[in-house]
Amino acid sequence: TAENKKEITDDVNADNYINAEEVCKLSISMLNGLTNDVNWFKEKATSLTNNPAYKKQFQERQNLLLKEENIKAGYEQQFQNGDMNYWTKTINDVTLKAKAKTPEGNMYKRLQAYLSLAFYSISNQFINGNQNNDAEHFVTLYKMVDPTNSEAWYLSAVLDARNNNATTTKDDLLKAVSLGFNDKKRLEQQPEFQNQFTGGQLNLAEIESKMK
Repeated sequence: TAENKKEITDDVNADNYINAEEVCKLSISMLNGLTNDVNWFKEKATSLTNNPAYKKQFQERQNLLLKEENIKAGYEQQFQNGDMNYWTKTINDVTLKAKAKTPEGNMYKRLQAYLSLAFYSISNQFINGNQNNDAEHFVTLYKMVDPTNSEAWYLSAVLDARNNNATTTKDDLLKAVSLGFNDKKRLEQQPEFQNQFTGGQLNLAEIESKMK
């Protein structure tokens, strides 16, 4: 509790009233009925929520959450018909804005993660349905929004193999491995990597040797 009190005091001194109030709420839920210390947190929470600076920050956060939901709704419409120009511009914009050390920057980080998960999910659906052209479109977007995600490059390699392109399959698999992919069983059981390269153009042992 001493640590929590210090965190709240530090947050208030840094004008981070929202976080201070959240720590109060967490402390109250943990301490209620256990110790009289809980009263300190209750009084602090009341004084925080009555503070005009807290109310302003709370309203700003609510506005930001509403903005985030509206942006997501726009993305969802574009999943059906968004062309590469739209997504390239959107991903570049989100990536740039996510770098800001502000509440809005954090919102764009969440939107980045949301797009990564959405593109992963849509890519998988198209790959499983053998709709390779659509899958390639969304895997390309997945690699753009989350370039350090090994799964994006692994899915790219699966599509390369379907296109009988041994060179890019190997390149994308090595990229996936360099980003942390290390599932040997999945690699060995992936039908595309077995079926397409009976001539030995893809050496899975070589790919596996690079895994950490």
